[in-house]
Amino acid sequence: MTGTTVFLFDVDGVIVEPLGYRAGITQTLKLLIDKLGIENREEILPTAAEISYMEACGLHDVWDITNIVFASILYALNWKLEGMGLNVSDQANVHQRLEAMRIATSGAYGISIKRPDYKSDAALLRSGLEQSQAHPPDVVYNYLVQRGFASPARRTAWKKLLGAFLSGTRSPYESYGTKLFQNIILGSDEFTKTYNLENEYTGPSLLKQEDRVAIDRNTVEAIFRLKGQDNFYAGVYTARPSLPPIDKAPLPGYSPEAELALEASGMSKLPLVGMGMMDWLARNHDRNPESLTKPHTTQALAALLAAIRGNSNSNTLELAYEFIHNQSGDLEDLKNKNLNVFVFEDTISGITPMHKLRDTLNEKGYQITLQGLGIATDENKIASLAKVCTQVFPNVNEAFAFAIQNAGLELAQQKGTT
Repeated sequence: MTGTTVFLFDVDGVIVEPLGYRAGITQTLKLLIDKLGIENREEILPTAAEISYMEACGLHDVWDITNIVFASILYALNWKLEGMGLNVSDQANVHQRLEAMRIATSGAYGISIKRPDYKSDAALLRSGLEQSQAHPPDVVYNYLVQRGFASPARRTAWKKLLGAFLSGTRSPYESYGTKLFQNIILGSDEFTKTYNLENEYTGPSLLKQEDRVAIDRNTVEAIFRLKGQDNFYAGVYTARPSLPPIDKAPLPGYSPEAELALEASGMSKLPLVGMGMMDWLARNHDRNPESLTKPHTTQALAALLAAIRGNSNSNTLELAYEFIHNQSGDLEDLKNKNLNVFVFEDTISGITPMHKLRDTLNEKGYQITLQGLGIATDENKIASLAKVCTQVFPNVNEAFAFAIQNAGLELAQQKGTT
């Protein structure tokens, strides 16, 4: 084997089938729509194919998808209420505004709204995201505010209502939609313990009920056999919520969702860079977590360094931050490595920042090649991934076999075999 090989695995859609998150999107939207008194709830819910299309367009986070979809529903309802001359603009908080809208719809004898065109909206959003690294909910917020109301009072109320869902979508303390989503997917007991917030939903965890491991046991065993060889490294790189860096834990408000997936798949010993770690890093530098988490290169570099160092402690994260944001610091761990990196991803959000990171590192004299290996069965996601990946596979196990051969790796025989 020549050079150094690094395998980086996403979690959702790669290591596990995120059926709990998918169910969480639908369940959260149902509860929110019911708060509004909308009659044609089932008709306006996005389909599985539409959600996959949103992911193909760069909406890779379930919290973003949930809040953006509900914002589209609010937009459709708000215009209908405005046309009926119903005023719901003078309420103090999100609960009161939603309740006022529900009362208004009841006065209309139960209201139906036009189904949002989720695919067209996602395609429009994609064109905006391709021109910037803006956070998708911020793009949607600005777009819907501009399409809001002429009346100053109603415009102000509309901005507050949108902000209650589209601002801070990675935090249940900031986004009401995210709070409800986390309540549902964690279950009432874990939600209260993690965030010290009151439950609105009482029930078991959808993650524990619905998620399914997608990576075969033989593949996991092969990864750890390779890790026993020189010049091979592996790690996990995900926007799933996680604990903070191990040397800074425990801290309140961090949900171990990435760790649960790795435990279920038998991959807990791999270094992990999850959203909780990037959230800790963002707080340490007075930034928004969205400004560091993929599709941004800070998390990409942190994941690469963590895999090679074998840890994702605070020093590793800080090194990535300094290199990306302050253009300072030498990456001693990457020097003279002739890196060949394989990224296993189900959306472009983890591939494109790695391409940018590769270009940056090569410009600074490091040697790195990159192969994105897409994991998808949905035709829209396949088409999207094909633009940025070496090849797209139906599952991570086939992608892993391809990577082994392509990298020229040889698996050591297991003990007891001949």
